[in-house]
Amino acid sequence: MGKTNTPEFGMVPTCEPVLHGPTRNPWDTTRSTSGSSGGSAAAVAARMVPMAHGNDLGGSLRYPASACGLFGLKPTRARNPLGPEYGDVVSGWACEHALTRSVRDSAALLAATAGPALGDPYGLAGPTRPFGMEVGRDPGRLRIGYTARLTTRSGFAHRWVTKSSKPTCPDSPPTSGRRSGRSSALRRRGSSATGPAAWAVSRPTTNSSR
Repeated sequence: MGKTNTPEFGMVPTCEPVLHGPTRNPWDTTRSTSGSSGGSAAAVAARMVPMAHGNDLGGSLRYPASACGLFGLKPTRARNPLGPEYGDVVSGWACEHALTRSVRDSAALLAATAGPALGDPYGLAGPTRPFGMEVGRDPGRLRIGYTARLTTRSGFAHRWVTKSSKPTCPDSPPTSGRRSGRSSALRRRGSSATGPAAWAVSRPTTNSSR
């Protein structure tokens, strides 16, 4: 057990706290690990540990995974327990899990940690099959959802792109959607993103994390 580097309150997508200084990326120490779970990402990428805890509200697992060549999964709300101390964190947007070197490792860990706990404000039905069985499984035809409008609590809809922005921006998502509909490779991209080799670190690297 150990404590890795994190930014203050985990509020930024970097890992450069005043107390301990910036976390270095093991692949290239001149580059960032991103954040906020940057210390965990550095520890796993440097092969100090096979997996390291992190949580994700706006990308704190996924950003460091991308920067450090790892796999980062933000589980479904309530998949991992938050009780009794946390309870409902920002309506379930914040989810606990870990950074791993492969999809298979992430699935094995999730199988061990998932499930309701005493004090959880709500629960989630269990999976239809073990998470490990999903690794490498053909996902079938995938769909990509998008919206060009944001509805506020008051009910007013606003354009994502204002009139002062480039006029072609609002047209880009529909155009991309039509193109992806004609591309079987893009529709089935998820099948190539489920193999453990996709994010595996292929060789040991220098331990440069803090």
